[in-house]
Amino acid sequence: MFRYTHRYPGGRVRTTTRTLLICMALLTVTVAGVADAFDDEPFAAHEIMAGYLFNFPNFVTWETDAPQPTAAAITFCSSTSNLVVDALQPLLDGELIDGKPLRYRTVSSLAAAGGCQVLFIEGGSDPLATDNLGALPDQPILTVSNQAGFARRGGMIELARKENRIHPIINVDAARGAGIQINSRLLRLATIVRTGAQ
Repeated sequence: MFRYTHRYPGGRVRTTTRTLLICMALLTVTVAGVADAFDDEPFAAHEIMAGYLFNFPNFVTWETDAPQPTAAAITFCSSTSNLVVDALQPLLDGELIDGKPLRYRTVSSLAAAGGCQVLFIEGGSDPLATDNLGALPDQPILTVSNQAGFARRGGMIELARKENRIHPIINVDAARGAGIQINSRLLRLATIVRTGAQ
């Protein structure tokens, strides 16, 4: 699992959310991890997933001619509180991407996800996990889940556990079909699947 800490003068070690963001940014650029140089405790899986979610907008382009108008903010959405969302929300406070503030809101259904740029579907008790993704509004919404098989069923990014790491699986057909372009640096890190492929 990816690990990192910040070392303070005098040898004191403290894990910080800011450090997690830096680590996730590095992780999405290169496969090489820098964790092994540090004798720290690992981040939990949900913290790493939150770091991925936070950084995805840096590697995604929402096409301007897609049905959703240019948004004044980048909005992350989910239907329920869960460990990933709880770790994500503090990271959004006061942050900007391309000059746009980051927001979070809850949605009651896929049909209510209009205006979301990133939609996280938790693979456990999330009521959206059993919904048909075809119910999403005709807008470029990046769909992300930790549910097994999510990408092969038409979701865009699946955050899967692989050899004690969190590994992205990306359905490029689903993303392109929704008017979303994913940066090649992230694609090189991920496993690529196609809609309907076995």
